[in-house]
Amino acid sequence: MEYHGDKYHTGARPLHSIDFWIIMHDQDYLNDYFRHHWKPSEDAYKFSAYDVIAQKILSHEWLLDVGCGHNPFKGRVKNVIGVDPAMDEADFRVTIEDFLA
Repeated sequence: MEYHGDKYHTGARPLHSIDFWIIMHDQDYLNDYFRHHWKPSEDAYKFSAYDVIAQKILSHEWLLDVGCGHNPFKGRVKNVIGVDPAMDEADFRVTIEDFLA
């Protein structure tokens, strides 16, 4: 598969191409991308920042954060479970398909 200088598919090809579909279903590829190249942009959003969301979750409620990344709700929400196949900070480092609650 040829990447044309855009290894992580940041826009060089249309989303409907077959090679894009194959890449987006390759778990090792996705884990590598999110572990080593993706950066969160939490400070860019005034009304959906982690602290704003955390304030809306009551102390007796649970949050299941699927695709938690660096598990940003840990320490902000009393009852949180983070699931992510790529990040060591997740409580469960598995895909959602393999997660058993």
